[in-house]
Amino acid sequence: MIANFSKKEINCRQPNEFLNDFDGNITVKNHDKSLYVAFSLKGFVPCGSSLCNTDWVYGVCVYTGKQTKIMQNKINVIKKRSDVSRMTDRYILVTILMQFVLCIVAGISNTKWVDNYGQYLEYLVNDVTPGVNRVKFGKDSIYSIAEWFVCLANFVPITLIVTLEIVKVLQGLFLTYDVGMIHSEKK
Repeated sequence: MIANFSKKEINCRQPNEFLNDFDGNITVKNHDKSLYVAFSLKGFVPCGSSLCNTDWVYGVCVYTGKQTKIMQNKINVIKKRSDVSRMTDRYILVTILMQFVLCIVAGISNTKWVDNYGQYLEYLVNDVTPGVNRVKFGKDSIYSIAEWFVCLANFVPITLIVTLEIVKVLQGLFLTYDVGMIHSEKK
């Protein structure tokens, strides 16, 4: 019936977050005929719904994407973190930064030392020639920084995080089995 008409126009409210509020209309015009159909909450089918016992249905998608009522009701979840967790993250970040600084200083110092004294220590380096070759120096510095990073990889204490999680579990168990935490009527 509606599909045979050439000009269709939908009028409804602007997208809003109210789940119990929806109304609008569709106006369908064809040369000399005009059809006006009202929308209401009674005919509104929210996202994720399924129709049963229905042979056919005309449907119009009015709101999509961020304009849907479900998306407009979505709230941002606030992540709760303890002060100890935040402090641990800061300490680990500082430790990692210190590790990078140490790796860079040690890597460049090592490359400079090998460049200066490597010719006398043949057991360390095979192809050492005196004088600074900038390309070789840069390449060797990068390799040396990577080697120092591997050497100092245990500098960041992963066990600290594991230990904190174990302490949290043990404290939770202590709170669960503490008789002093139970209300006097339930003892």
